[in-house]
This record gives sequence, structure tokens and C-alpha cells, in this order.
Amino acid sequence: MLHLEKKHPVKKWLSSLRQEKKPGPKEQAEIDFLNEVLNSPFNLITDQNLKKAVIKVINEVPNDTPYEKLLSSYLYLMIGNITKSDNILKKIINVSPRVFFSHYVAKPSYFHLLAQNHIDKIISKMANHPADRVIFYLFINYGKTYFNKQDLIKIYNDNSLKEISHKMAYSYTEAIIPELVGAIRISDMSEEKRGPYEVTQKYSSITKREWFWPFWDYPASYNSQIMDGIFESEKSDPLWVLYLINNEAMADQYLKRGGRNIQQRRQFLRSNLKNKKDFMLTLLKLIEIGDIDDSLVEQVSHFLTND
Repeated sequence: MLHLEKKHPVKKWLSSLRQEKKPGPKEQAEIDFLNEVLNSPFNLITDQNLKKAVIKVINEVPNDTPYEKLLSSYLYLMIGNITKSDNILKKIINVSPRVFFSHYVAKPSYFHLLAQNHIDKIISKMANHPADRVIFYLFINYGKTYFNKQDLIKIYNDNSLKEISHKMAYSYTEAIIPELVGAIRISDMSEEKRGPYEVTQKYSSITKREWFWPFWDYPASYNSQIMDGIFESEKSDPLWVLYLINNEAMADQYLKRGGRNIQQRRQFLRSNLKNKKDFMLTLLKLIEIGDIDDSLVEQVSHFLTND
């Protein structure tokens, strides 16, 4: 839905259906406590009673969504458990954008909403923590590489830790999340160098399809290899194929090799709405082709209010 303007009627309608549960007295007390922690000027909690209170709240966080996980990572960092904090960040970004974008929260927890509303404070305090920030640098660059929400991009740019960017060249950094480090390197390359780099690094076809190809332009000489990968995806992930051919040049080559355009996939897209994991990615494509009717409105309303 990030492709849609804030004032787009479909986006406004989807936002109105999103349910936010009102917190009870216990939840409100936790929210007030977390607000105090977030608004504190300190980036390390040493008071033992306060640390116990933070640990108690951490145990309440569901850790089902990226925002909930980020909140937990931040809280662990504040009490000095750097390893635990970094491990949670790695879990957030150690999935391809294909998997990450499939996640949608129709009924966000108050922990999710709190982290979302205070994302600028969380990111800023984590960036300024004195601990080694390589994992956090990878986290920031995951967002800068794959997200297009401008207010988030600004927060990431303001806390980008450019002073440790040279560590992307090190093997030990690449070993943390090879796919992401490869994506960061590719994003800094010229168009002509991307294809040869992927070949020399021997990335798997799944890695290239889910981490690289939909997000950058490649030289024309490399397009045939990309096309082979796209047709290979037809059986295993037909929905993602529509994202792989999301620019005119790739779509044109795809059609010339016998592929079906998005208009010919209406039946597939309608049927794929049954796949809850990919519901929103499917819905976006239906909106793009203007396939909106009463049946779709009913399905979306049911998904957002009953899931």
C-alpha cells in the first residue's frame, strides 16, 4: 500500500478498517512506563529496580511484528544486553523483502503502535548507543534499501552511521547476513557492474529473485538471465513474478518470451486472496489493474476485521 498516496480513497478506507484495541488499566500503565523510558535522555539503564521493570515489560511484548521486535531490541539495549538486542535485530532483517512485505497487521498491539509512533526516538537512541553498531547499521540499511516510506527514510538517513560503512567490505560483516550485505553493495554499484558481481558471488536464484532483481536496474546484457529466473518462478511463486516484471522494460521482455500480462491474471489474483499471508501483496496488484468491485470490498473488510 506504500505506493498509494495518503489521501488515496482506497488507502483511507483501508486505514479506517484497521482496528486498534483500546488498552486497559494494566496496558496503559505499561504504555506510560515505556513512554518515560523513551523520553529519558539516557541510553543505558543501570538502576536495578528500573531494569527489573523493563524486563517485566519485555516479557509482555508478543514479538510477532517487526515493530514489536524493534521495541524489544531497544529495551534489551537499554538494560545492557547487547547480544540479545542484536539477535532480535538480525531476526527482523534476516528475511528477504519478499517475506517481509507479506506481513500485515490488521489488529496491532499497543506495543506495536507505541514503537511505530516513537520510531524516531527508538532509532536515534539505538544509533547513539556506545556499543558496536554493525548489526544496527545493517538494520538501518535494510530500511534504506527496501522501504519507500519517506518519513522512515529520513529517520534512517539521519541515523545512518556512515562512519562504519567501510565495514561492509569485510568478510565477517558479510557472514552475518550475506544476502543483505550483497544488496547493500549492489545498491552502490553502477548498473553495468551489478550483473557480473552477482555471477562472481554465485548467489542462488532465490536470493537474486527475492533480494536483488525487483529493486534495481541491470544492463541489457544481463536481462536474459533475469528472464530465466522469472520463468523459473512461475510455478513456485507466481505472485512475486508480477513484482519482478514491475517496470516496462522487464514486462516487455517477459511478454515477448510468452509470459502473461497482469490483466490476464485476474482470476489467479482473485483466487490468491485466499492466501492470507499474501493477501495485501495480492490486493495491491488488483488495485493497480482497477479490478475493484463489491466482492473485493467485502473480502478486504472481512480480512481486516476478522483476522
